[in-house]
Amino acid sequence: MKEAKKSKGESLPIQAAIAEPDVLVKNAGAIKQFQQQGEALLAEAMTIEIVDDASRERMAEVRERGRQMVKAVDAKFDTARDTAYKIYLLVKDRISGMKRDPEEAQKIAERKMSNYDLKREQELKAIQAEAERKRLAEEEKERQRLLAKAEKAAEKGNAEKAEELRQAAEEVIVFSPAAPIMPKTIETDSGKTSSKKDFDVRITNPKEVIAALASGHLPPGIIAAKREPEGHYSELKITAAAIKKWAEQQRLGDELPAAPPGCSIKAVFKYRGFDGNGK
Repeated sequence: MKEAKKSKGESLPIQAAIAEPDVLVKNAGAIKQFQQQGEALLAEAMTIEIVDDASRERMAEVRERGRQMVKAVDAKFDTARDTAYKIYLLVKDRISGMKRDPEEAQKIAERKMSNYDLKREQELKAIQAEAERKRLAEEEKERQRLLAKAEKAAEKGNAEKAEELRQAAEEVIVFSPAAPIMPKTIETDSGKTSSKKDFDVRITNPKEVIAALASGHLPPGIIAAKREPEGHYSELKITAAAIKKWAEQQRLGDELPAAPPGCSIKAVFKYRGFDGNGK
């Protein structure tokens, strides 16, 4: 086993991939024997109750046989396992190398697109607000024009005409062109990209998060706990992802939720690519 650990970091020729592709098939008999012996030993260990020195000695024998079985399995399959692990590392490294640059390009593209989309969203909101302001101003202008005509009609003694003009003034509606919107789907020669408004949570002060949790301002649900079989907890984690999940529940409409204590919240756009199969 020690030799296997020393060689894990070494490179391995691709030819090694076909050294023993059927190692498990060739050793099917030995594997079955190991399994049967292990099952019998486990059953024996479960039936023994240590009540005296003799039963204690018997249990020590079971323990030693178990240790020897484990060593025998390692000795039998150590080479095959070491070879398989080396192949796994080699393939994993090659795959990571091929994916590294396109993945980084994707991250850069998403970051720049998000920055632009956030800026463009604010611009479109400003355009929409200005269009609404102009529409209301035109409505008011038309309303005042009709009311002025109604007043003149009343002065001339035409009460019916004056009432019609007043009614028309109350019902004035000025339609404006539809405000520009930012398309959620971008189609390119390489595929389609859809965008979605989202937000990211970052923990800026862990102590404030813990204090908020202790005081009840944050729920216990943001803690991820690893529970041991004995009922104890060996690990507790508070992650930004868990806090975001909670913050999402406090969100109203498209508005950003309030940043929890010790955290910052930033609006972002997230992107998903898909092809004809919806992936």
